[in-house]
Amino acid sequence: MRKIYLIALLLLSLPLAAKNFILKTNLPYVATATPNLGVEFAISPSFSLSIEGGYTPFKWNKDRYLKHFVINPEVRYWLCHRFVGSFVGVHGFYGEYNFDYDKWFNHRYDGRVVGAGFTYGYHFYLSKHWGIELLAGIGYAYLYYDKYKSGHCGDYVGKFKRNYIGPTRLAVSILHIF
Repeated sequence: MRKIYLIALLLLSLPLAAKNFILKTNLPYVATATPNLGVEFAISPSFSLSIEGGYTPFKWNKDRYLKHFVINPEVRYWLCHRFVGSFVGVHGFYGEYNFDYDKWFNHRYDGRVVGAGFTYGYHFYLSKHWGIELLAGIGYAYLYYDKYKSGHCGDYVGKFKRNYIGPTRLAVSILHIF
C-alpha cells in the first residue's frame, strides 16, 4: 500500500513545477473497473512527459478476480503545438498482475510485465480546459509469471516467461488542461 501512496504523491507533485499540465483518465480502464489517473506536463515547447497509472484491487468472488497495477511513463514530441493535434512518443511500462477467471481460463496467473514501445496519438481540443486524447502504441513486452490451477489454493504448475511484440497501448482519455 505504501507503494501506491508514493506513486500518487509523485504523480501529484510533478506538475507543480510545470507551467502547463494535464490531468487525465483512460476510459477503457474505467470500463474494466480500474481506477486510473495520469498527469502530463510540458518539458519544452515541443516535448511533454506523461505518466499514467492504474490499480485494480477488486475480487468478485473466491474464484474470479483480476488484480493488477500498471505505470506508464511516456515522452512525447508534438508535431505542431503542444497539447493540440498529433504527437509521437516513446513509452515504457511496468505492471504486476494476479488474475483468475475459471470460465475462460483453467489457470491462475500471478506475475509481472515490463516493456517499451512507440505511440502515435491525437489530442482533440474541446475548450480551454477540456480535451479528448486517442492513442495507440506498438512495442515489446516481457512477461514472467507463476501459473497455478484455477480455484482457491490451486496447485502450482510452474514458472513461465513470455516475449511479446504487438500492440502495447490503447487509450481514449478525457483530459483536464490547467
